Amino acid sequence: MKRVSTSFSLIVMLLALLFVVPAQAQFGTSTPNWNFSCPDGQYVDVYGSGTQVPGTPPTVLNIPNIANVDSIVTEVVFKGAPFNLPTSATIMTSAAQTITNSNQIILPNYGSSETAGVFRTTVAPASQLMASVAPPSAGSYTWAFIAYVYRSGPGFASSGVYSSAVVLRNFVVGTSTVYTISIPVPVTPGPKNITVESILTELNSDPTRVVLVDISAGGVSVQDSVEFPNFGTSLSKISYTLSNIPGNVSTVTATYTSPFSLPGGLQGDSFIPALNVTIDNCPCNMTLAALPSNVSCN
Repeated sequence: MKRVSTSFSLIVMLLALLFVVPAQAQFGTSTPNWNFSCPDGQYVDVYGSGTQVPGTPPTVLNIPNIANVDSIVTEVVFKGAPFNLPTSATIMTSAAQTITNSNQIILPNYGSSETAGVFRTTVAPASQLMASVAPPSAGSYTWAFIAYVYRSGPGFASSGVYSSAVVLRNFVVGTSTVYTISIPVPVTPGPKNITVESILTELNSDPTRVVLVDISAGGVSVQDSVEFPNFGTSLSKISYTLSNIPGNVSTVTATYTSPFSLPGGLQGDSFIPALNVTIDNCPCNMTLAALPSNVSCN
């Protein structure tokens, strides 16, 4: 999925605001899978490839700078008719670790006639990760290989959500589907900048399909429209920055809208969302009066 040009994104968002949508089906989550405050000194980087994960050769992810990596949580994301799905995923690493995982985590399903889920596996730090599935024919029904890399480092706060649901573009005919992720961020003594990484799996590479994205915190928001992959064939991973957010703000919200229809022949797309939120150089326990602009936690 590629990011749509700024001008086109603005046009799509304006059309969405002007177009009266008959109804909305609203779903979401507010439960983070990780939540580190400033003094914890931990954060998460996300790497991934939108790809069909075959039985052989394996799909490979490279992880840079592993000296400060504590652990890695991997996901092989799948979707299809139940009889077509993989029964296991095997993760191999450059640290000579091999784990075969047969635990299908089936995701909440909002409107899809197919089943979606992940094989979620935790591995030790390694610079290279490799994934394969069984049976090999089920690789056609996998959509992404994602790694959530847990790192240690001063000056960070981090929270996020793994792949959390499959959301159909039309939950009911004539209805736009809205999925919201609201997760905590720490209250800080002074204003903070927040980086929000939006991860969407399983969008089609179709210029007539779109997911509208709204990222907000403390009255500040950014909007975008996403159509195409930018990491492999079916994974979108885009970062947005919310600047100068008041210190008392404690929640970031990502709202995804898959519209039933928009002017110009545009319509929504199905998707599987995840979210990664980071505050870097956070002020920790310093008082506002003592807070320099380039502070990092030590």
